Amino acid sequence: MGPRNQNFRYICLLILSGVIVCTLFIWYNSNMSAVASSGLSRRVLAHLKPVLDYFQIPVSIQHRLIRKAGHVAEYVLLGALWTAFLLNIRPRRVFSRLLAVGGLCLLT
Repeated sequence: MGPRNQNFRYICLLILSGVIVCTLFIWYNSNMSAVASSGLSRRVLAHLKPVLDYFQIPVSIQHRLIRKAGHVAEYVLLGALWTAFLLNIRPRRVFSRLLAVGGLCLLT
């Protein structure tokens, strides 16, 4: 096996590890109680409050915005990792890549 194949395998395994870690992180967050999840969101909000205040986001929706943004960020990261993985292991045809990524999007 040449050095290029070694690097290719290493990159694929690294991306797949990211997919697994991200999925476990999402499952962990899904299993948190409402109180624990709310507490975590409030700690994140405490760090981002100056930014939200700068953009004049009303205080009444800041907590909800942080919670929703957290969910979106988790799934964007998972989708990006899956896309990177599929684009690396699929044949080099554009259509098959789009089909693989589109199928994954339907699953999430």
